[in-house]
Amino acid sequence: MANQWDLIEYGQCQREYRRRSRRPIYQVVAKVTLEEVLEQAQALYPTMRVSKAAARKWVGRGLVQAPSIEGRGYAKGIVAHYSTDSPAQLATAAFLKQGLKRKFTDAQIAWARQFWLNGGEARGEEAGEVLPGFLNLARYEDWFGVGTMESLQRALDIVIYASRLELARRGMDVSQPVRTEFRVIFSDYPTVAVVLKSIKPTEGRDEIIVTARDIEAPA
Repeated sequence: MANQWDLIEYGQCQREYRRRSRRPIYQVVAKVTLEEVLEQAQALYPTMRVSKAAARKWVGRGLVQAPSIEGRGYAKGIVAHYSTDSPAQLATAAFLKQGLKRKFTDAQIAWARQFWLNGGEARGEEAGEVLPGFLNLARYEDWFGVGTMESLQRALDIVIYASRLELARRGMDVSQPVRTEFRVIFSDYPTVAVVLKSIKPTEGRDEIIVTARDIEAPA
């Protein structure tokens, strides 16, 4: 029979599905258990302090991809299968919540995660919210608009989240200093596409470089 945590995981899965945007986040789902997710995440962030109960809460809050739920048959309960990307997402979330001086909130992590896993793209109102921040980071010389601190913070959240997740995806310690370069492609529509150009561990301090190009401007 399904136990209490089985039912909680199932409920979190359903909530995550209903909360997804019009462009769902697709990741390969394999038969990875929560215990395996935690073990693999610990290897990516050795000082991580996350219990099974906390990990389940993080899934429900959109910090880690929800599992697929498989029924075992009559009176045999259910089992949750997590994505192969879940350990990297969990390690990234843990570092952003535990390893930084300015710790991320759950809402910041969930938003940045959804943006990056949706391909790093946005259109319309969503793009308008982050474009000024990215152009500010890029010090784009042909932009004369007025950005807000909120837009700048959202752009920073995205590039910091992406830097750590891509480290984890490559099997590296998410807490080590990293040098990343992003390219922002945009238009007046507005549309925004953020692309990772390079990433490598470094020594000393983190370094994030952002450049921008207007696709409607002459080459």
